[in-house]
Amino acid sequence: MQRPKIIAHRGVAGQYPENTLPAFAAAIDAGADGVEFDVRFTGDGQLIVHHDAALGRVFPGSAQLKLSTAHELRQLSGGASGAHIPLLEEVLDLFEQRGREGFMIHMELKIDDPEFVGRETEIARVVKQFRYAGDVTVSSFNHHSLQRWRTTMPTTATGMLYMEHMVDPWLYAAHLGVSGLHPYLPTVSRDLVTECHARGFCVCPFTVNRGADIEYMADCGVDALFTDDVASCQRVLS
Repeated sequence: MQRPKIIAHRGVAGQYPENTLPAFAAAIDAGADGVEFDVRFTGDGQLIVHHDAALGRVFPGSAQLKLSTAHELRQLSGGASGAHIPLLEEVLDLFEQRGREGFMIHMELKIDDPEFVGRETEIARVVKQFRYAGDVTVSSFNHHSLQRWRTTMPTTATGMLYMEHMVDPWLYAAHLGVSGLHPYLPTVSRDLVTECHARGFCVCPFTVNRGADIEYMADCGVDALFTDDVASCQRVLS
């Protein structure tokens, strides 16, 4: 059985602030097979890489990103590392400069606010500027956003994120037209993976950190797993 690919969830977040350039560089250095990160719009229409809709957990403050400018947000420092909230262009440029052959880029679209709906084309315009455009997998919990993305960049791999147990999720995936399923770890079973593979869908669960879960996901035959602990995954899977 082939070892699942190890995808660094928001980079090496235990060592550096998540979703920052140092965290992504550390993932590359650690030998991760790829990285996952989140894309949002700022209030002035810039594309930044940040998970939460508001400051406070990773960077100081309490402002909502959609009410802040990119310049304001990029003045903030994430702890002793001095890392800042990066622009999408900066992140893709890092992978362009340092990524190796076969390196996987998983980009989650965070387009939930009404004022940003339908602006997937702006994200696609940035992605197309980089040679890694063909190696990007786009995912989202907003499945309407995934459908809009498919009309913009139809050759891009897409993954539907979901949290709940679903009845025959591979049927819904076929209806949605995605390439794969990105399910919450507790919803994954060997039968689910088998059914998805039989229909041509890959399965990439999140977020897989405990040794027992890593072993079980590998035994189920998942294609890749998102983890906060690249080193532990490497040890278990070796």
